Amino acid sequence: MNLYHWSSETLADYSNGDIIVMAESVEKARDKVYEMYEPLEYGNPFQDCYLQLMDNNNDEDLMSEYKNKLNVLRKDLDKEPSILSNGVALISGGG
Repeated sequence: MNLYHWSSETLADYSNGDIIVMAESVEKARDKVYEMYEPLEYGNPFQDCYLQLMDNNNDEDLMSEYKNKLNVLRKDLDKEPSILSNGVALISGGG
């Protein structure tokens, strides 16, 4: 198994903007991310407060905005990820 890393515009507003997945192939890593994409679910790594607010207020633009954010995620994952195939190193910076 390899560790795949994408820098993510989808998450950049909420955290470091990193998607890191361990999988047998890059295709399976992407599939895992899409399976986890539940921005309206509390506690989900992709939890999106803006979409949740729209959902709570029955905003008619919710599905359009949801699709826009999903398209950003697709753009993130269309890029070739960094791959760690021999050993694991995760270094998170601070200031």
